[in-house]
Amino acid sequence: MKTPAISSTWDVLNEFRKKREVRGLGVISLFVLGPLLALLTFTALGFFEEGAAFVSLRAVMLADLVYVLVVAALVLQRIARMIAARRAKSAGSRLHLRLTGVFAIMALIPTVLVAVFATFTLNFGLEGWFSDRVRQVVGSSLEAAQAYEAEHQTALVHDVQVLADFLNRNKRLSPLLTEG
Repeated sequence: MKTPAISSTWDVLNEFRKKREVRGLGVISLFVLGPLLALLTFTALGFFEEGAAFVSLRAVMLADLVYVLVVAALVLQRIARMIAARRAKSAGSRLHLRLTGVFAIMALIPTVLVAVFATFTLNFGLEGWFSDRVRQVVGSSLEAAQAYEAEHQTALVHDVQVLADFLNRNKRLSPLLTEG
């Protein structure tokens, strides 16, 4: 009995995936791709000077999302294997689980500290922006802008009135001056 081509293709891909060299190449690729995507994201954002190109930013963000999903899937697959090995009472599975827990905590501590520090820094920075002194300066600059606008509006109305008077006077003096 002949097997379908699709299942044999999946079998070949599965055997190819299980090879140690292929897995090593995959890990190295993910290791290199992470900083490369970070650099591309920073470049697509426009170095904070000019506006970001919308199409390139969408493409880079999609690549970032795919990268995060692949890494998350690999981590979840590894955790599932550890849990299965622990249930099977495999040798070293408890030690492996403890080491993974310690390294996960070691990775999370700096992340949490940076998030807390960023929150406090942002909070204090925004408080400085919206203090009473800043609010007063912004209010007085708004009043100055409104006065400037009113002055220019008055000057423009005056200029239009002078121009209309000039045209009316010249129309009376020169009968060939038409409205069109």
